[in-house]
Amino acid sequence: MGGSVLEYYSHLIETGAEVILVGHPDVYKTGSLRLIVQSIEPVGEGAWLKALAALKQKLEAKGYFDPVRKRPIPELAMSIGLITSEAGAAVTDFRKNLGNYGFKVFLYDVRVEGEYAESSITSAIRWMNKNKPDLDVLVLIRGGGGAENLKVFNSEKIVEEIVASRIPVITGIGHEKDESMADYAADLKLSTPTAVALFLTGGRENLLDKITGNGEKIGVSLENTIREAKTKLGQKENNLFESLKHCLSLSVLKINRLSSEMHRGLERIFNGFAELQKRFTDSFYSYEKRVLVFASHVNSLTERCGNMTGVMLSAKRSAVDVMEASLSTLNPDSVLERGYSLAYGALGKVVKNAEELKIGDTLNVRFSKGKAETKVTKTDK
Repeated sequence: MGGSVLEYYSHLIETGAEVILVGHPDVYKTGSLRLIVQSIEPVGEGAWLKALAALKQKLEAKGYFDPVRKRPIPELAMSIGLITSEAGAAVTDFRKNLGNYGFKVFLYDVRVEGEYAESSITSAIRWMNKNKPDLDVLVLIRGGGGAENLKVFNSEKIVEEIVASRIPVITGIGHEKDESMADYAADLKLSTPTAVALFLTGGRENLLDKITGNGEKIGVSLENTIREAKTKLGQKENNLFESLKHCLSLSVLKINRLSSEMHRGLERIFNGFAELQKRFTDSFYSYEKRVLVFASHVNSLTERCGNMTGVMLSAKRSAVDVMEASLSTLNPDSVLERGYSLAYGALGKVVKNAEELKIGDTLNVRFSKGKAETKVTKTDK
């Protein structure tokens, strides 16, 4: 039996309403008797409405229906998580009215009535939040039906999942007059699946209208801006032209003044250069005259030095000849030419005395022309 039904009747029992329980008995080992409930129904329509009112009051007290808590719906929701029965007419109506405008729809097939509807829907909301966190909105829809058919959407667990969802939730359950706890908790409640589809496409249309309107405004603003810019540019152009003329006039005056100053400066430079040239020429001629006098003096001194050097060289040459004649008599070679010879011992020393020799010594004898080696066989000391 669905959890939502138990919740309703729990509230009925808490409020003292009468209910009909259907089930079978079971006996504990201790002998105690218990009743396994298979179904529970309120006695009369008033009791049913009383239970719904009690549940609504409880959920309101938790703040689940507070508008301040609800998440804003994106102005342009293009990525949609659709939670409904794949076999129902609601999904067909929704897709047909949504149209083909680039929307991405991720369908999660659920039970929308019966015993397993509650767990199926709560699981779908949790799965979408965990696995499709980038979705723009979650859409929970179901086609029309009686109160019994829509009973699951009054489930407290479904309300809690809607409140806990990080993705904004839009509901479109039943017909225009139908309302449920899921509608109250949703971030946006619409009357039917078709109304939800038209709302989403309307967001696209509104955005296009805004873009068109803003485009026109931007165009007008741009034209005004360009017109003002042209006016300002013309003014600045005139100002720039006048400023340029003024700058050119000042520049011409400055150039004329600098030209006159440069002319006077060059004139002073050329006059100075001419004065330097004259002074240099005068100095050059003066130095030339001095150089000529000095050269004549040098030539005279050179001639005198030459004469003196010749006399001195002659005198020195005569003295050298005398000295050469004197030295020639002392030259050992001259003595050898007269028939004498020199004897050298083993150490190359000239032997002057026979006492320096002994029998068997070797002597080197030098003559005027040539040398000879001999042995001592006899000495006369």
